Amino acid sequence: MQQKTKKPFGTLGIHSNNISEGNKPFSFHGDGFEFFKIWIVNVFLTIITLGIYSPWALVRTRKYFYGNTKLMDASFNYHANPVSILIGRIIAVVIYAVFVSLSTLNPIIAVVLTIVLLAVMPWILNKSLRFHAYNSSYKNIRFNFKGSYEGALMAFIIWPIIGTISLYALMPIAIKKQHEYIARNSLYGRSYFSMALPIGAVYAVFFIGLLIVITGSVAVYFLTSGLNLSLLGPNPIAARIIVAIYAAVPIWLIYNFVAMTNLTYNNLGIKQNRFQSTMTLGSYAGLIIVNLGLLIVTLGLALPWVKVRNAKYAARKLEFIASGDVQQFVQAETNDTTALGGEIGAVFDIGI
Repeated sequence: MQQKTKKPFGTLGIHSNNISEGNKPFSFHGDGFEFFKIWIVNVFLTIITLGIYSPWALVRTRKYFYGNTKLMDASFNYHANPVSILIGRIIAVVIYAVFVSLSTLNPIIAVVLTIVLLAVMPWILNKSLRFHAYNSSYKNIRFNFKGSYEGALMAFIIWPIIGTISLYALMPIAIKKQHEYIARNSLYGRSYFSMALPIGAVYAVFFIGLLIVITGSVAVYFLTSGLNLSLLGPNPIAARIIVAIYAAVPIWLIYNFVAMTNLTYNNLGIKQNRFQSTMTLGSYAGLIIVNLGLLIVTLGLALPWVKVRNAKYAARKLEFIASGDVQQFVQAETNDTTALGGEIGAVFDIGI
């Protein structure tokens, strides 16, 4: 009798067949203690410089994680200039300070500034995505992002507003639009990534998550009926509701992360190549539980080990499925990017 292959939870039937010679697994080779030495220096310098060093800390961290992430024995790399990130953050702080100061003067001014901020957000989003994409590379070939203002406006402003007005009935469409916008406007060399999320699958993830929150909250509410929750307030019913919701939400977060990660990667491609994510609820929940235990026992000092554990898990559960000769694909991108000098020189460095 032929044994059926078990599908990773959250794929909703969208994942590849058995392992073939075209499957190229990702891997992460970082070490917790090695990263701890980087992390502790970053924390110290960020504190004594009142946060000014944080862009350098960010770049050092990303260089470490990119450099230790491998695909076919080749590492990724991160090239961002910390000064550019610092300038971007200063601009963001100044804009926020002006926004808060002027908003307190008059409610009408607050409304006008909110509208202006919403109008500017798509531009900021595109610049930020392009900055971090272009400063990432694999085999000396840069990634890039070429989204439009109109596309970002629809995906991240208009559709979420529509989803909210519809009492979240249309929010899965907004989620689908956002994932597809980022994927379809991202490039490796000159090749665009592709993504077409099945709307039925997105709705399934959304409503299964909602069902988890509702049923989990109800179950915890009745299970706590005999407990004394007076410390949470004078109203025992309200206290039980609060406990029930806080107990159910972490379960939903775990489910949603696993399901959406599998769904997005398993529908992501570039040319004839695609990806496969095989995360499962059990393995990811186990990872989170152990991580929380480590952080609690060490009062947060285990954070570097937790980040390394997360990176190793994510890499272990992701594969690149090549439909042809990968070296020819990479070589083609190398040849195409030789003509990009002038265009890349015009990249506006902003990291928000």
